Amino acid sequence: MTRKTSYAIILSVVLTLVAALPSLAQSASGAIRGKVKEQDGKALEGVKVLVRKIETKSGGDQTASRASSQGARLAESSFKRETETSSKGEFAFADLEPGNYALTFEKQGFVTITTWQIEVKAGETVQFGRTIELAREKQVESSLIRGAVFNHDGFTFPNATVRIERIGGGRKFKRETNSAEGGEFAFRVPSEKGTYRITASADGFQTAVKEIEVDAAEVRQISLTLEKKP
Repeated sequence: MTRKTSYAIILSVVLTLVAALPSLAQSASGAIRGKVKEQDGKALEGVKVLVRKIETKSGGDQTASRASSQGARLAESSFKRETETSSKGEFAFADLEPGNYALTFEKQGFVTITTWQIEVKAGETVQFGRTIELAREKQVESSLIRGAVFNHDGFTFPNATVRIERIGGGRKFKRETNSAEGGEFAFRVPSEKGTYRITASADGFQTAVKEIEVDAAEVRQISLTLEKKP
């Protein structure tokens, strides 16, 4: 083999590798696509969609790890990006690093919602199986109390027991649920003035309690932090 031929082969290999870099980079990222519409209505244009990277917890205390095996937190330095829905209500985020994400949907006159723990894998596109529906604020016939449970390290806390009880004004009201994978929970309560007590509990942790007042139909957001028992 001549030196000239050898150089030609090396150059060909280098060019092949350079040409492959874009596809390699593309396969190392993922995407999220979906559609938004008005509740029981048509597609919504101009909805602001915010995507945020969720940083999962690793290592640390074994008790905390067991209690929040799928816990996560939205760190201040987390990746954030915004877009708006098209005339067909569609949105898309490309070139997302593999990991978990939260999506928030906002539009004036509509109730803001957040979808948690959307897992993005390399080379794959997450396509929402159902259309995201936003309700008009004036159409909300009940109040919504929602939020998330966190542990003492600031990580969201899944599978905590969350209870709500009406303690002032109106008829008796009591409900119970478990926090979801991203620590979130939500309760629909009567659209009338009242005071509610919300508690979160889990084995090995002190119970967290908060009281809030609700006036007519509205959306209230709260957070509860569980501290480890001494």
